[in-house]
Amino acid sequence: MSGAGGLRASARDMARYIHAQSQGTLAGSRVAQIVRAKVSGTNNSSMEVGLCWVTLKRHDDEIVWH
Repeated sequence: MSGAGGLRASARDMARYIHAQSQGTLAGSRVAQIVRAKVSGTNNSSMEVGLCWVTLKRHDDEIVWH
């Protein structure tokens, strides 16, 4: 059974996608920046909530999940 949209990607494909998105070189990367932009605060000052993503800042790292 295929997942949503029936797309298949290898770990290498996903790594390339993440790299391009984080560098702003992915087609549509402006949209990616918009959906990650903070729209809601939390009671944790190191966490931001965007339209589709949560960003957690730990030390010098940033963890982003959907």
